Amino acid sequence: RHRFTLAVLGETPSHGNILFRDFKASILTSLESARYYSILVGFPILGDQFPFANRVGNIGRNTYRGDPTYTTDLRVQRLIPFSERLKGAISCEASTSLIGPMSWT
Repeated sequence: RHRFTLAVLGETPSHGNILFRDFKASILTSLESARYYSILVGFPILGDQFPFANRVGNIGRNTYRGDPTYTTDLRVQRLIPFSERLKGAISCEASTSLIGPMSWT
């Protein structure tokens, strides 16, 4: 039902100290509240030739609540000039995905 997305991008200048120039970094975070879903049998048990699965018993639609989802992606990239016209890039990415309530111990 609710989703929050945050994207942060940063870049160092292409001039200055050779160790710290031409870097790019980005962080993408997404927080989603729990989604509601229906429990299905998996096959049409009513014999009505309807091609989709039927719900279990007298349970209504969207009565079960799933878990919230939290994801964060991090990317760091560095441009490497080989000549005046030719440049390459080295990048490193990391991703985390937490499904369910976060517990701190």
